[in-house]
Amino acid sequence: METYSTILVKSTTRESLKDIGKKGQTYDEIIYKLLKQHDDSFESKSKSSQLDESSNL
Repeated sequence: METYSTILVKSTTRESLKDIGKKGQTYDEIIYKLLKQHDDSFESKSKSSQLDESSNL
């Protein structure tokens, strides 16, 4: 069984989430997608900088 938490967001943030999401998507799905994109972006930048550092050795 999954547990849920309540988070407070400003109404402008809620409207932005609605703009980002697709019809029928939950806020949870939208936030998860944004976090995943951020994670993927961070990982690719991290890998790129590691490659740059190793080539300088």
